[in-house]
Amino acid sequence: MLFRPVSGPELEVVYDLIAQSDVPVSRQTIYRACLLHHKDKSIVSPQSIDDALSFLVAAFLVEDRDGFCLREPRNPTTSFQLAVINRLQALTNRKITPKYELDSLYLLLLQELFIKPDLLYVSDVHTEANKLRPVAELGGLSQEKIRSWKRVMAYLGIGRRIREGFQCVYSPTLLQEILATWDRREGFIQDFLEEHLVGYLPHQTQTGDLAHAVGQPLQYLHQQQDILMRPYQDAPNKPYFGEQRLRYLFYHGGVA
Repeated sequence: MLFRPVSGPELEVVYDLIAQSDVPVSRQTIYRACLLHHKDKSIVSPQSIDDALSFLVAAFLVEDRDGFCLREPRNPTTSFQLAVINRLQALTNRKITPKYELDSLYLLLLQELFIKPDLLYVSDVHTEANKLRPVAELGGLSQEKIRSWKRVMAYLGIGRRIREGFQCVYSPTLLQEILATWDRREGFIQDFLEEHLVGYLPHQTQTGDLAHAVGQPLQYLHQQQDILMRPYQDAPNKPYFGEQRLRYLFYHGGVA
């Protein structure tokens, strides 16, 4: 299950350990490699590793075949964070059938609480999440599950925790990395959003506009000249950024 008490960094540690092996890795081997030991060599606690493994299996990044192995070879040009985001979005969009129905809610929370209503900050994520019909129909989410969700979202570069709340703004570095996987490297902003970014993260408000959580970091990258966005006269594609009416995007760099 995805809603495990994890933080993020331990997921990558366990994933990297499994990725380094050509054969399935046993749970005990992962314990020995990842956990601190007492002087008598007994393991402190395997629970954090068990939770990380459960998350990775639920995200369809790892599978258990008499030991843990990657479902697909690791892409050396893609970060672990981006690989996780891609799988989470596939689960939400039902391109992958979740092992547990609750897992389909993971990025749905992001979409329904922040992107669709175009909110940069929600002060009580637990309360607002449990107001959503899909969440209520599955029995709701506990405080612990929401705290873990916020930790993972922050680790992935989707926002940051603020007390009981969460501020959602996609990090410029995350957007740069998504841009770096765009094979076209230039094109209409609408095409980038609807054909490429949507494979990783939601971007559209309930009124069809670009959410500020996406628009703000794109504008920052434009100001830093990491990308170039400009108008495109007489094009049928949708314009963005208000009176600037920007339609076309150039990206020829790497990840910062």
